[in-house]
Amino acid sequence: MAAPKLTLEPRLVYAVVITVLGVSFAATRLWFRYMVDKRARAKLYVGGDLLVVVAVIGSVAYFACHVSLWRILWRMRGKTWIWRELLEYRVETLQMQYWMNQAYILSLWAIKGSFVCLYANAKSAMPPRTYWFMIATTLYTILSGLVAYCLNVFSCWPIPRYWSVHLDSCTNIYYFRYLWVTSAAHLSSDLLILLMGIVVVRLATGMRRTEVIAVVFIFALGFVTIGAACVRLGVQLTFMDTFTSGAIIANSELGDRISRWVAVASMAEMNVAIVTVTIPTLRVWVRRRRTMREGLEMVCARPPSVGGLKEEERWDEETAMEGKDGKRWWRPVRVW
Repeated sequence: MAAPKLTLEPRLVYAVVITVLGVSFAATRLWFRYMVDKRARAKLYVGGDLLVVVAVIGSVAYFACHVSLWRILWRMRGKTWIWRELLEYRVETLQMQYWMNQAYILSLWAIKGSFVCLYANAKSAMPPRTYWFMIATTLYTILSGLVAYCLNVFSCWPIPRYWSVHLDSCTNIYYFRYLWVTSAAHLSSDLLILLMGIVVVRLATGMRRTEVIAVVFIFALGFVTIGAACVRLGVQLTFMDTFTSGAIIANSELGDRISRWVAVASMAEMNVAIVTVTIPTLRVWVRRRRTMREGLEMVCARPPSVGGLKEEERWDEETAMEGKDGKRWWRPVRVW
């Protein structure tokens, strides 16, 4: 049996580019937080930053597993197959896919936790209903992450009981059923977090219309990850209805397509989410750099009408207002 034709180089280049993009954005966020804006030390901010670090570690681990999978496929390229070698090859690739899934869940749910920490920082300004909605979303996010991780660890452990080449259940049909549950939990928690973000930002920050529009564009990136989850879930359901585990093993090209699709969709989802959670910080950083470059940064007295501000709030040139006495005052802008 001839080996399938593989297009490995574009996949590897894509993996390098998207991982470097996500890690670079996260590193820029942390650099701005602790090297430039040194006063931002709220506990929830620090907790969110720690979760971003965990997400980056998971993303890098996913990339390492992706490279290992690429090496396995490259090693088998052009080789003449016998049935037993084909089964061993398929077991090896699916085991690597299993470890990639571990890193994927760790990274993506850490990003969700970072979003929750971001919104929870504004809890003092929330109405009671919004506050309890935030609590419910937080609990659901934690529970869905635990369920997904436990299913991955205990229901599909790659040991000979499920993955032996001597059995017909080499791909373990429960592995694909588990993906249904994980995708459903991930999609529902994404929708809740996105809805909570829009509500909290609108109610708790008192932003102007132009700022709300900018934030809507930021949250629009969240729909990219939701779209990836929907498409991947649809593909999994289609494969599950059409093919059995034995058919996937017998058809090596089908198995490679499944592995390739899951790897590409998962990596895009993780790193786009890392970029999304980083953008609010970068928005403030770019504004600050532009103000410094133009020489417009000034030290101004705090107007009496906006007393009691937190340390995380700054003054911004774009929101300057003139008082009755002709002096210019600066409106406070909250740093995310």
